[in-house]
Amino acid sequence: MLTIFATPRAFAGELDVIQRNAVASWTRMRPRPQVLLMGNARGTAAVCRQLGVEHVTGVRLTEFGTPFADSMVDLAEQRASHSLLVWVAADTILLDDVMEAAATVARRFQRFCMIAGRYHLANPAPIDFDDARWHARLRAAAFGPLLDDISAGDFFLFPKHFWGRFPPFVEGRSTLDGWMFFRTLETGGALVDATNAVMTIHQDHGYGHHPGGADGVRFGPEARYNRTLAGKRILTRDNANWILTSHGLHSPPWSFRRHIAQCGRFAASHPWAGWPSRIYRHAAERLVLRPVAARADAIARAKGASLDGSVS
Repeated sequence: MLTIFATPRAFAGELDVIQRNAVASWTRMRPRPQVLLMGNARGTAAVCRQLGVEHVTGVRLTEFGTPFADSMVDLAEQRASHSLLVWVAADTILLDDVMEAAATVARRFQRFCMIAGRYHLANPAPIDFDDARWHARLRAAAFGPLLDDISAGDFFLFPKHFWGRFPPFVEGRSTLDGWMFFRTLETGGALVDATNAVMTIHQDHGYGHHPGGADGVRFGPEARYNRTLAGKRILTRDNANWILTSHGLHSPPWSFRRHIAQCGRFAASHPWAGWPSRIYRHAAERLVLRPVAARADAIARAKGASLDGSVS
């Protein structure tokens, strides 16, 4: 039913444990999806053999060795055995709820991109998948989603050939997610926020894999390149025009956050005429939304710190 693809970092240090957890969780989804691990990062070929997933080489890289997103999408569509694709971060655990959600959305829409806010797992350790309760232990240990993650996307589910010609963004750097939100809506697709129906679990980690650390990932030359490529065409998960819950698909209810997000969409779609909306949005975010989000996220992080992130 699904083809999952990702580009892992080197399987070393904490990322060895984290990425093995993630990929192993995908192989335990039912029905079992096709899994494609892309690139030649250290340990990728060995993990593919050990976990019985497919290794895809030939991904085009930047001068810094980071994959180009268009190359990933092209290769995934060429190798995919299924009509629905999931592009996911290699540190993200997925559970069986993805399958039911995918079926629900695919029955309703022909053109769509399903996204989900990420939960967090602090202090991840190797998961004992032989424990029949590993799903329940993960759900109990995860916390979130955080409002600070509203512009980030670790999980995208869409039909094959949905994007057309994908621009040469750098994978794993800022702005790419926001552009994908924008592109979905601007081309008439349904942007479905499945946060209330799907638990995607990000295993928290450091940024030692990047020489510039977290700031290098978010503000380095590859991130600046992505921002230039996207221009003003950046939205957030609050711009979703559909939400999926345990009760099915619904139009999202009004909220001040969504009102501000819609102002952002107008500004993104009309770069010259949208400057008043842009100013209004920035003021509302700085004076209202960010302080509220910071307080809510601090409470969530405190709760997460009290949980045992180990599910081994």
